Amino acid sequence: MASETSVIDVIVVRGKSFVWNPEDTCRLREEWRIVGNLVGCLPRAPRQNCQLGLPLQLMPEEATVLRETGVVRLLTYDRAKVVPEPKDVERFKEIAEEARDEQIHLFKEERRRRIVEMADQIVKGKRRKMKITESEDANIRDRKSVV
Repeated sequence: MASETSVIDVIVVRGKSFVWNPEDTCRLREEWRIVGNLVGCLPRAPRQNCQLGLPLQLMPEEATVLRETGVVRLLTYDRAKVVPEPKDVERFKEIAEEARDEQIHLFKEERRRRIVEMADQIVKGKRRKMKITESEDANIRDRKSVV
């Protein structure tokens, strides 16, 4: 049995077990060979699904074995079982919209910065394209005059 100071907290929500602490996740993988499944999104890339982050979701069998060996402590929060009140749902939506607006603003700032940073290359590319277009137009005119 594991010592009390090294017990890992596993949060159980709707029958699914999650490990939120990165050090605990590494410890489960390195010491106990429990791989689990990372199911969270990455903060800087929330819409991609190739690489996932915390929390680590454990299979029911993994959670059971770890609990029986004393490695983990399964925790449930009664507040998670309560249906939120309409005012809480509305506040959540407001916060989510504010976060979305802030992300859009940050994205636009980053995009502007990158455009300014790459301005010389952008101008060179546009000039090169204009020269090609002008030469193509000249070729087309030459062909039409032959016909």
